[in-house]
Amino acid sequence: MAKIVNNTLVDTWSVDDIKSQCPWLNDQQALDVMEEIVSNYDCGIGISWDVIDAAAFNRHPKPDNYIEDDDDGGENGDGDGESGD
Repeated sequence: MAKIVNNTLVDTWSVDDIKSQCPWLNDQQALDVMEEIVSNYDCGIGISWDVIDAAAFNRHPKPDNYIEDDDDGGENGDGDGESGD
């Protein structure tokens, strides 16, 4: 979230933000991702979810055996709860 602190615009990202986007990461890996972002920071691009994704996949790619949590209650993605047939 961006805010003004001591006459400076500050955009704050936390380890929890990184882990919410890349849930396979632990705290140290998320911090590594933050360091990757700082090392390659481009003020013309800034920091976005796409930048976080790129840094995460560069430092700690998602494991092949990682299973994402399917939290849609078994729906087919259209939100009507039907099978889609």
